[in-house]
Amino acid sequence: MTSTLFRCEALYPRAGEDIGFDRGVAVRDNRVIEVSGFSSMRERHMSAEIIDLPGLTLPGFVDAHSHLRSRAAVQQATMPDRRLEAWIYSLPELTPLPGAEDSLAASAELLRAGVTSVQIMLHSWSDMAGRLQELSDVVQAVSHVGLRALLVLGLTDQDEFVPDTVTLHQRLGEPQRGLAPHEWRKFVAAAEELIAPHAPLIQLGVGPVAPQWCSDEALRVIAESRGAKRVHAHALESSAQRGWSRKGHDQIRRLAEAGLLGPFTSLAHAAFATREQLTVIARAGASLVHCHTSNASLTTGHATVEEWVLNGIPTAMGLDSQVSAPIDFPGEVRACADTHFEFSAAFAAATLGGAEALGEPVGQISRGAWADLISIDCDVSAVTAGIEALLDGTVPFAPYSVVVAGRQRFPLGTELDRKITRAEERLTHLVAADAAARRARLLALTPELRTLGFISGDDK
Repeated sequence: MTSTLFRCEALYPRAGEDIGFDRGVAVRDNRVIEVSGFSSMRERHMSAEIIDLPGLTLPGFVDAHSHLRSRAAVQQATMPDRRLEAWIYSLPELTPLPGAEDSLAASAELLRAGVTSVQIMLHSWSDMAGRLQELSDVVQAVSHVGLRALLVLGLTDQDEFVPDTVTLHQRLGEPQRGLAPHEWRKFVAAAEELIAPHAPLIQLGVGPVAPQWCSDEALRVIAESRGAKRVHAHALESSAQRGWSRKGHDQIRRLAEAGLLGPFTSLAHAAFATREQLTVIARAGASLVHCHTSNASLTTGHATVEEWVLNGIPTAMGLDSQVSAPIDFPGEVRACADTHFEFSAAFAAATLGGAEALGEPVGQISRGAWADLISIDCDVSAVTAGIEALLDGTVPFAPYSVVVAGRQRFPLGTELDRKITRAEERLTHLVAADAAARRARLLALTPELRTLGFISGDDK
């Protein structure tokens, strides 16, 4: 028996396909079982609950690289012309935010933007107990809001700034980590137990935070814990990282040798990947995630996305928690289209490419796919102009309804909406109240950053 029949005034089921009118989407057990003309479907699914979706219905967007932060870190630490390493080095000086409220606000913002699936890289310097609490905060947030999420447990046991700079170790000492490689298997087992009640909407992945920040031992224990899990990591995000690769420590080769590069892998950024590395990635069947706004904000480099596509590499899009609220996901699609490829290909990256990265049947409204869809309030008489014209930014993107796994998740319920509003207000207050002190902390780092070569003498 069909549980739900969505009646779509207009439907764009998949990137590159035509828009249809008065279409029906039948859902059972969280998946789409039929897409056809509504009138004929109504007769076949007489017992189904009917939900009208006015305007245009689209597949839900996929944010394939996130850290689930509600406040873009680059807004707190504006560092023009500084290297990525300087920005990473400065992260501990940003305003500390309560994890539960930060995760809840970030989850709600993604849902409001039409994101139905998200891949979240989770890493910190906490010990095992702290990291499990951080994971619990994220699980509760995404489950309350109703997002589909792949939560990636990240491990790092080497210096996160310049991996092969001895002078940095002499100055700072060996990097301290709360979670050591020998504790990894126990940590993963505890995490699996924590998320089990939330499957299949929430899944667990693993990965090095970035391969250059992991010892061979760390890569080995990650691979041993993988099982059937997806792998996700940052890769080749700066010129320093490319330079390190050229010194005989190739990041992509190390991932492959550790058994962490394959069709189950997605890598974020890759702005400094060489042609040879792209060939290896393509042969492995791995995906790459383009973080357009993040790359521009952090001046990490210009990803050669066109080469990714020419190499046949599945390409997804990620916000990297660096796009300011309110998130304009179609705006991110347009920016990618303006820079790299035509709109339909950019839309495909935001949907079907994300499906490849997460290994989930999402990003399209078709038989067998998870029933994740968004309905936007628009004049359907203009639909004949095409999807690009409808999402050209002339009219603000405003989802009327967001459905995840066949269940309407947006608009948010009154009680949840109030809880999210309170969280957002508190976070805004904390960031504003700490503004002067935060700026002083960041400025105090400047001499050290200059000594380490992370910024030039002209930067302030």
